[in-house]
Amino acid sequence: MITAASRGRGRSFLVAAPLILVAAVAWIGVISVARGMGSMQGTMGLGIGSFTIMWALMMAAMMLPSIVPFAALY
Repeated sequence: MITAASRGRGRSFLVAAPLILVAAVAWIGVISVARGMGSMQGTMGLGIGSFTIMWALMMAAMMLPSIVPFAALY
């Protein structure tokens, strides 16, 4: 028997799975770029374009998992 609660869990999974997948890909990108950085200051030795892309990857890796519960509500 399908209940409203089980339908809600299925919808939550459909929302959470892509967000967690994107976050995982972003973490992989952050780790692969950060391996060769060593300890640098400021913009980590990157140009403005590279720094912006790296910043976006880090934001996606950290923030997407935190919005999963909120996104699952709506």
